[in-house]
Amino acid sequence: MIPAFLTIGNFALPTISFFLFFGFLLFLFLFWRAAKHEFVDEAVVFDTIVICLLSALFFARIFEFATHSDVYKWSFSNFFFLNPVKGLSLWGAIFGSIVSGILYLKNKKYNFWQVFDLCAAPFFLFLAIYKLGLFLGSKDVVLNLGFFKNLQNSFFQAILFFVLFWVLKRLERKKRHAGFFASFFFVSFSAISLISLFLDKLAILAGVESSQIIGILSSQALFATVLLLFGGLSWYILARRKVKEDTKGLLALFLLILFRAKRILTSVSEADEIARSIVLLPYNFAIFALVFARAAGKEIISSFFDFMHTLGIKK
Repeated sequence: MIPAFLTIGNFALPTISFFLFFGFLLFLFLFWRAAKHEFVDEAVVFDTIVICLLSALFFARIFEFATHSDVYKWSFSNFFFLNPVKGLSLWGAIFGSIVSGILYLKNKKYNFWQVFDLCAAPFFLFLAIYKLGLFLGSKDVVLNLGFFKNLQNSFFQAILFFVLFWVLKRLERKKRHAGFFASFFFVSFSAISLISLFLDKLAILAGVESSQIIGILSSQALFATVLLLFGGLSWYILARRKVKEDTKGLLALFLLILFRAKRILTSVSEADEIARSIVLLPYNFAIFALVFARAAGKEIISSFFDFMHTLGIKK
């Protein structure tokens, strides 16, 4: 456990406070740099941050209050004074940011998706730093050979969020449709939450917190599913996909797989090809792993220089 970074007399700066503050500052800087690069009015950026932050704090408190009735006892005084810092829901913060962002940017004649695309990658980095702070500040941190047998959820999510930040920064090299990165964030964040719940049920992860709604439904599962559907449908619509054409494509793919399976069962040559592929599977997997490692290495090096450029260090 790392309890504090700074101690002055009786004052101590907790680990999570440091990481939360540092992560938020880095998020603001990267968001401002991206908005400046896209020629978004700085006044609009500043107002969006302030409005979304206030709305996020308000709804984060409401969500926490509503999903932890056993703690807050539906008391008006407890809403304001009980756990004012710890009692904040990340799901409520995301919901509040989306609602206030849509309303404000619509009033300012800005496209909500274009602006929120700019903060998707920085917010992943903020979440990675925040989760790392939770992990380092946890009393359950024990670095030994059994560390991965009972992996902390905060550490697991910190790694995934950082990887997703890196992936988004690489995807930014090519022009995408409006809403691509924001929808990517909504879908990925929801998927990670659902995966964490599933791994918790399998006793692979520890420290997964989720309250119960009406005693039968996990609040995290409900919120993650709703956000996943919202992000997935938004992504599909913004990409201007056609339901009729995609349905035809899926049917054609299903028929192709069906006919291929029939040929394998009825043709000796097709069966021989499948057998040959199975025998050469280790070799082909090794070749694929080598190619993937080389490509990943190049991407990591390129992303490092891109990140330096984003910070203004590399011209």
